[in-house]
Amino acid sequence: MSINISYDRTKLKPGVLHIGLGNFARAHQLEYFDRLAREGVAGWENWGVVGVSLRSTDVRDALAPQDFAYNILTQESGTNSIQPIGILQNVAHAPTQQREVLTHLVQTDLKVITTTVTENGYCLKSGELDFSHPDIAHDLADLNEPKTVIGFLAHTLIARWESGLPQPTIICCDNIQHNGDMLRKAVMAFIRKAKPDADNMIADIESDTAFPNSMVDRIVPGTKQVHRDLMQIQFGVTDNWPVPAEGFIQWVVENKVSKGNTMPPLDKVGVEFVADVGAHETMKLRLLNASHLFMATLAFVAGIPNADDAMNTPVIARATRRFMDGEATPTLTPIPGVNFTAYKDTLIRRFQNTAVKDSTHRISTDAPLDTLLAVTRDRVTAGESTFWCATGIAAWIRYVRGVNEAGESYQVKHPMAAELKAAATSDNPVEAIMGITKLFGNLGQNTSLAAQVKANLVTLDKMGSIAGLAKLVAVDMTRSPAGIARNQGENPGK
Repeated sequence: MSINISYDRTKLKPGVLHIGLGNFARAHQLEYFDRLAREGVAGWENWGVVGVSLRSTDVRDALAPQDFAYNILTQESGTNSIQPIGILQNVAHAPTQQREVLTHLVQTDLKVITTTVTENGYCLKSGELDFSHPDIAHDLADLNEPKTVIGFLAHTLIARWESGLPQPTIICCDNIQHNGDMLRKAVMAFIRKAKPDADNMIADIESDTAFPNSMVDRIVPGTKQVHRDLMQIQFGVTDNWPVPAEGFIQWVVENKVSKGNTMPPLDKVGVEFVADVGAHETMKLRLLNASHLFMATLAFVAGIPNADDAMNTPVIARATRRFMDGEATPTLTPIPGVNFTAYKDTLIRRFQNTAVKDSTHRISTDAPLDTLLAVTRDRVTAGESTFWCATGIAAWIRYVRGVNEAGESYQVKHPMAAELKAAATSDNPVEAIMGITKLFGNLGQNTSLAAQVKANLVTLDKMGSIAGLAKLVAVDMTRSPAGIARNQGENPGK
């Protein structure tokens, strides 16, 4: 059976361009845009999506035969359901279809650009655009032949200014603190470097273009053959690339829009528009993403392949919760109406969802290290315990070695993988890793933190993740039998 879309796709106009069309975008941003169409929200025709892949042709090649429609396969423990998605009109592979991408970016229908390219895709160094990055250097040399998301966005804003077109609203949907502010800073730095004498153009682009911060949340594992088979067997639907996902979904967006433009009515389909997304963003990054990284690196090196298996391992769940309660939560700002304890309880249940087989290798790769380091920095600044932060850093050091506890090698997908492996396998791995200022900043200069990381790394290396964690939990229990300040910083909400 083919994919059945409930609305007339021929009415769609390409109002949205998404850069970085992986599974997450197709299960998150495109789900919300598709809701506009299938729920018949006024003006839904204006929000069709064109996807851009900066690297692989795989998504384009898989979806083209089915006219770019696909299914989200929602999996909760014991139940499966599917949602056909038809909002995606086309997928372009930037390296081989560059002219097509650049044409889309200057269309009059375009109102929104969204991005999910992971933190590494923005070519940053210590939070600033890395002008020494070879791809950034390439884009600066020829604005009309961009390779990077920064280059494509800069080209777009310059070309639209030259043509007198309104600027699109640009929404970064990656797990980076103040992601919109980060993207604005990087793109404007690029434009200033590329056009140093264009003061009027730069001033107009800066004043007219909105880069709202946003917080996104949904657990979306990679697609495997078992998901394709399940689509056929349970639902009778052939889909070359369905997207598995949990049921939970959330998108909070700062209420900003580019001059002369309009924001899609996503608030009609569950998106929250708020004046300041910062507190929501910090809560999610530090409780979900940092905890995800903490749990996944410990589990993957121990040979536990999936997140649910990890979080159904009592000692990993206990250690992860103690990190959440004792060290992450006290760094948060209370949010009216949000109960942090309830939020964490929900996170644990989501992590333990046995239907979503989310790979601990994927999480170890994709969860940004800086989410853990942000908690660490705040704890160091406050002069508070970093026992579990140090454990998370130790676990990450073990992960980037590229060898698990059984002696099996695996690929570490990181642009600095070779440098990280060399540092992590050196005679002084803590000093070598934490001395990489591009990642750790000045944290490596904190001798107390480094000593705690070293002690916890020795425990994990000597005993392994599971037994080592049990010992670390026992040590922590002697310091705080009831859990370190479990309710510190909690907001009971309403």
